[in-house]
Amino acid sequence: MKMLSKFIALTGIVCFVLFFTIFSSTTYAHTVSNNGSESEGWVHGTHATSKTQKYFYVVGTEQFWRDRFNNGASYTSSETGNQLKMVNDSAINTNNYVEAQNVSNATWVARTVYNTSGQHKTTWWIQFNSAYKNEYSNSQWDRIAQHEITHVFGLKDLYENYNDYRLMWWQAGNYTGLTTAEKNGLKYIWGY
Repeated sequence: MKMLSKFIALTGIVCFVLFFTIFSSTTYAHTVSNNGSESEGWVHGTHATSKTQKYFYVVGTEQFWRDRFNNGASYTSSETGNQLKMVNDSAINTNNYVEAQNVSNATWVARTVYNTSGQHKTTWWIQFNSAYKNEYSNSQWDRIAQHEITHVFGLKDLYENYNDYRLMWWQAGNYTGLTTAEKNGLKYIWGY
C-alpha cells in the first residue's frame, strides 16, 4: 500500500512537471487578433517569441551605443512593470544583435532589421546610425533605443500627426517614453 501511495504521488509530480514544462514553453506562442490602430495609439506588428530577449553586442560596438541601448532597455523594462526585458548574452546563445554603423548617406537614424515566422520575429538586429550621433542628446538616443526595442516587442511605427508625441512616432526626436496607449498595446500583445 505504501509503495502504491508513493507511486501515485510520484506520478502526480511527474505529470505536474510535464504539464508545466509543455505549457510554459508555449506561453508566448500566441496569435494576436487585435492589431490596434493609429486612433488607439498603438499598432501591432510582428513581435518577439518571448518577453525576455537575449542579445549580443557586435564586436567593436562603442560603449556609447551600449549605454544608449542599456538605458533604453531599462526604460522598457521599468515602463512595462518588468514584463519585457532585454538580457545581454553571448553570440553562442542568441542570434539577436546590437551594433552601430556609420551610414552618412542614409535617412535612417536607427532601425530594427528582422526575420519573421508568422507573427513572430525569429531573429532581430538593432542598428544605430552613428553618422547622426551629434544630432541627438544622450537622453534622446536612449529613447530612440527604446523605440527600436519596442519594435522587437511588437509595436509598429505611428504616422498620423496626432500621434507625434508617442514613443512609436516614426521620426526620431523628443520621445518621452511609452504612453498609456502604447503600454495597453503591449499588455494586449503579451497578456500581462
